Amino acid sequence: MSIKNKNVLSIIKKVKQILDTSNISYWLGRGVLGDLLVNKELKCKHSDVDFHILNEDRETLRSKLLPEFKNEYEIDDKDYKLAFYKPIKNPEFYFEFPYIFNDPVNSNQVYHISCEKNRYCPKECFDIKKFNYIEIENIKVRIPTLTEEYFKNIYDGQWKNRYKLRK
Repeated sequence: MSIKNKNVLSIIKKVKQILDTSNISYWLGRGVLGDLLVNKELKCKHSDVDFHILNEDRETLRSKLLPEFKNEYEIDDKDYKLAFYKPIKNPEFYFEFPYIFNDPVNSNQVYHISCEKNRYCPKECFDIKKFNYIEIENIKVRIPTLTEEYFKNIYDGQWKNRYKLRK
């Protein structure tokens, strides 16, 4: 699969290398992943890249990424995500790390927060013992193990149409 947007490709490469060398479990998710899976390329102009991170890896993530990107990007450090923006007003590009939390009610579910709403999916989507990958420009990037379930749960059953209609 190819990515023509070189901002997206360079961030994926750089962040993946940092996450891998830091032993941080991650999964590419949401927009960029959905577009690649449905269209086999990035059809629409994406302004962000999302990497899901286990909440327990939050401090390691912060210690590795903040020094690396603090001079280049504005930082949005919240309880539910870490994000890097460029520029701060009307962001033209950003990458973020939504944290994955265990559901306190259902031990078989996890969630991340997006648009001030909890987005639930089966815990098995983010299994740290069974990885699923997508190859982007000869780079293997980890994606949710149960990718179909992940998208059905965080968006809806018609998630593929969401990406087919994008331009």
